[in-house]
Amino acid sequence: MRRVTNPLGVDWYVDVDWTGVRAGRRVERRLERRRARRVDCAEPDPPRRRSGWWEHLDFPELFPDEFGLAVVAIVVVVLVRPWAFVLASDLIELMLFPLIAAGIVGWRVARNHAFTVVAARWDAPIAAWKVTGWREARHVERAIAEAIKVDADPGLLFEARRMPDA
Repeated sequence: MRRVTNPLGVDWYVDVDWTGVRAGRRVERRLERRRARRVDCAEPDPPRRRSGWWEHLDFPELFPDEFGLAVVAIVVVVLVRPWAFVLASDLIELMLFPLIAAGIVGWRVARNHAFTVVAARWDAPIAAWKVTGWREARHVERAIAEAIKVDADPGLLFEARRMPDA
């Protein structure tokens, strides 16, 4: 993704859609609402310090050292063991997704499918171009970014397909 600013100070984002996989509009709306809620939330009050009954206990005299070590070991086993599967599955997922993306891009290159180059302003796509070939997609992306820098309308470049207003 390239972030380009035209002479008027408007930020543009030029990106190549390598995989062709898009989250649905429903997901995008949900993310927009979540961002808006986060902005609207005021700073929470600082947490109040409340004293509890455990502050009056003297733990070193109450339990021997071995007992504390055993309690810590039990807590670690009880808390960590159920999460070990979740952690392992997350690590597998983190390794698997780049391989899947590389497979999709490789498939599209081998089968001569078109990539989509999109010029957008603040999450609103303005124009899109269908380009065949990995190198050609990069070339078009660079050309669009350079044209935006010199104040050209990306929608007028080449033969762009205008995106519908959202």
